[in-house]
Amino acid sequence: KEFIAVASMDPKKYDQYQASLKAYRDNLAVITYKFQEGWKEGREKGLEEGREEGREEGIAIGIAQNEAQIKAAETKLFDTVRNFKASGVSTEIIMQATGLSREAIEQL
Repeated sequence: KEFIAVASMDPKKYDQYQASLKAYRDNLAVITYKFQEGWKEGREKGLEEGREEGREEGIAIGIAQNEAQIKAAETKLFDTVRNFKASGVSTEIIMQATGLSREAIEQL
């Protein structure tokens, strides 16, 4: 039905119809392109922000884990020194074995 209506238009109206249809398609193409570009740009920006947040979170986690490992190692070292002292091991031997100063060993 619509094809018959278009085909039966006089040449001037047909040309106007075709120009209108071309303008519609051109506008649709521009809108589609801009949408796709905007989506792509937004996705890239979101990914970069996500990466940055991930890096920051990873650094924070790494620092926390490192601090926890240092604290655990210190606790273990201090427990070992206390055990040495309780067993009667001399301060000089403890100093050699642990690398701690005399003052640090005496404080434990």
